[in-house]
Amino acid sequence: MTLPNFAIIGAGRSGTTSLWHYLRQHPDVFMSPVKEAAYFAWAAAETRGCAGRAAESALAFPVRCLEAYEALFADAAGRRAVGEATPRYLAAEGVPEAMAALVPELRLVAILREPTSRALASWMGHHAEGREQRSFEQVVEEELPKLDRPVEPGEVSHLRQGLYHRHLQRFLAVFPEERMLVLLQEDLASDPAGTMRRLLSFLDVDPARSIDTSRRHNPTGLPRNAAIERLTAKSPLTQALKRHLPEVLREPLLNAAMRLRARNRTRPALSPALRGRLLDAYRDDTRALARWLGRDLSAWERPEG
Repeated sequence: MTLPNFAIIGAGRSGTTSLWHYLRQHPDVFMSPVKEAAYFAWAAAETRGCAGRAAESALAFPVRCLEAYEALFADAAGRRAVGEATPRYLAAEGVPEAMAALVPELRLVAILREPTSRALASWMGHHAEGREQRSFEQVVEEELPKLDRPVEPGEVSHLRQGLYHRHLQRFLAVFPEERMLVLLQEDLASDPAGTMRRLLSFLDVDPARSIDTSRRHNPTGLPRNAAIERLTAKSPLTQALKRHLPEVLREPLLNAAMRLRARNRTRPALSPALRGRLLDAYRDDTRALARWLGRDLSAWERPEG
């Protein structure tokens, strides 16, 4: 039975997709071919008695049985680090216990982003995909009073995932601290090579291996031009091109498509009042996270964003 020995647990819209792509370049790392398999979230949903509601939620659970989960790693023989990436693991209740029950030696990787920007990016991603009809202002009005509630597996909450310290402590109640690595999105953006060396060292594989971090994956924002969005989105046509184009053409074309997709995205500005409400809501958790990490996160509290 082959199971992962590490998992990227989130946070969503903070760089997990980029880490998944970058790690796949390393010869000693095997990543699940299905990003966001979400198996442990499904296992937690079953344990907590909410699997029926989770199955009907906006977020899909592509892997719902252990045999299918094991099959994801069937080709991992000989790889030193075997992993998957499911951002919804971070906030979902019951996931740490489900992980520890099946893979007690699992290593955990979290990558975090300033929580107000992350919440807005979460809304933008769902909105662009047609899964969120509310305005961001409506989201804040409806979700802010529920900020202290647990997040059930499969539940969509744009705001509650940003309580990083609270969520990470749930994992640390089950896993020892030395088996958790916490990265910051701003470090990945400003020093991708150094961040990847740190991650590869944590996974106990050669950190000197060259990783191409030039492509920005899963760019955040609302599309300016619908035609460009359709052209660069995942579709049967683009997937067929990926399969059949020779690599010498495929990589340059994919890089060009991702740059075009990123340029086609725009980020709406938050009003000072709305941003202030979110900063107030996240302040205590952010400061607790800063103390625990030993990092200066005061930039996360700036009113200008």
